[in-house]
Amino acid sequence: MLFRLPDGEGISPIWHLQTEINLREHILDRPRQRAYLARYGRQDFFQDRTVLELEGAVRAVAAIVNEENELNRVQEDR
Repeated sequence: MLFRLPDGEGISPIWHLQTEINLREHILDRPRQRAYLARYGRQDFFQDRTVLELEGAVRAVAAIVNEENELNRVQEDR
C-alpha cells in the first residue's frame, strides 16, 4: 500500500516497521558526510544544512564520483 505525495513520489505508511535505523550511527556519520562534500563537492564543511539536504547532496556527489570512477576503469581496460 502506497500513498502518493503531490510530487508523485510514493510512501509506505509502515516504512518504519520495514526497516532498521541505527540513529547513533547516522548521527556519527554527519562529519564524514560533511567532509565528503567538502572534498568532492567543494562545499564549505561548516555550512549549515538540514539532514535531508546533507544526505541528498552526499548521494548526488557519490553518484557523480562513481560514474567518473567507472569511466576511468573503462579507459584503463583499453
